[in-house]
Amino acid sequence: ISQDESGIFWIGTQQRGIFKYDENKGVLENILPVPGEVNSPNSNTVRAIVHTKNGLVWIGHLTEKAGVDVYDTKTNTYYHFRNEKYNEYSLGWDVIWDIYKDKYENIWVCTNGGGVSFYSDYQFKFNHIKKLWGENYNRDLKVVWSIIYTLDRFWCYTEGTILSFTKYGEFIKEYSLASTKMKLFSPFHLGKVSGRL
Repeated sequence: ISQDESGIFWIGTQQRGIFKYDENKGVLENILPVPGEVNSPNSNTVRAIVHTKNGLVWIGHLTEKAGVDVYDTKTNTYYHFRNEKYNEYSLGWDVIWDIYKDKYENIWVCTNGGGVSFYSDYQFKFNHIKKLWGENYNRDLKVVWSIIYTLDRFWCYTEGTILSFTKYGEFIKEYSLASTKMKLFSPFHLGKVSGRL
């Protein structure tokens, strides 16, 4: 669930697309993909929705090859981002677990095989964190379920481990859930924490 600048709620579902709810008008609208129509969502399986101040709605899909849709509320236009094999600045993977907006309105996309893809309006392209590095540390970053920025670092939840790192991919610390008393019952809790572990 995400709320846009005008107060409208956007609700992503597993198989029923997106619901827009205008509480002031009491109107509920269901948005579904239209077969063969470019100006519609890529999939009815929506995992993440994030709004930016410039009127864009970022929509992440769990469906294979669906990737990310960006809906421009001002022009009623959909833009589609997918992984392109020979384009290093395309989306890192097409199955999306989470989308996070930082305080600068930059977008961080957690994928199911391509690490984290980072998008800035100033660059108009995706950069990627697919590997964490540091002194005596080198780790591939492929499946990332959730990400958040707090305490001057990024935190991500990936395959039984919580990792902290800089925005450049420099490793800070690793927390193995198997070796601690921490229990996460789903891969989605990290995005809800208050910044304390």
